[in-house]
Amino acid sequence: MATKRKAYHHGDLAAELLRVGGELLAAEGPEALSLRELARRIGVSHQAPYRHFFDKDALLASLAAEGFMDLGRVVAKAAARHPNDSVGQLVAAGVAYVEQGLKQPERYRLMFGRQSSSPTPNSQQLEEESHAAFGHLVAIIERGQANGVFKSGDPQELAAAAWCQVHGLTSLLIDERLDEVPAGGKARRQFLAQMCGHLPDGLRRRAT
Repeated sequence: MATKRKAYHHGDLAAELLRVGGELLAAEGPEALSLRELARRIGVSHQAPYRHFFDKDALLASLAAEGFMDLGRVVAKAAARHPNDSVGQLVAAGVAYVEQGLKQPERYRLMFGRQSSSPTPNSQQLEEESHAAFGHLVAIIERGQANGVFKSGDPQELAAAAWCQVHGLTSLLIDERLDEVPAGGKARRQFLAQMCGHLPDGLRRRAT
């Protein structure tokens, strides 16, 4: 007599899909990701992931959103170490930003890569988290303007200029386009501090 195979139910499948998906993304890149492969690795039916993610693009959007959440967290934590120093906040935030990108290069590429044009709850989450991460940088600029360290102007525009600098540096380092960069450790951190030390240069309030 044939017996029915009992389906395996995961306690928090959505979170597990993101965890295993993040590991596969880091190891093999986005091309290796598929909902079917994640289902196989986790040990659930091939249909189970579709209860949480409409398709692969939805999964990638959520992974990118997680990346922005982590980025915002490390930037805010770094800035908080310099409560009364707007310049120190900006430099520390820049270093933390670059280090986070170097820590998860495939995730970083995904975060700033081309996303699906179809609006979904996952793409909305991605947009919200990217704006939230950017908001930490805007807040640093606003505090610097309030205490007279940074020049007046649209804080979002000034923050975008700083974001472009750290994003460019991160991308160049990920793609190994800069020469004579320390491989890691204390020397690498000193290099990043030196590079990010230029972030406030165009933002300082000019003496009258």
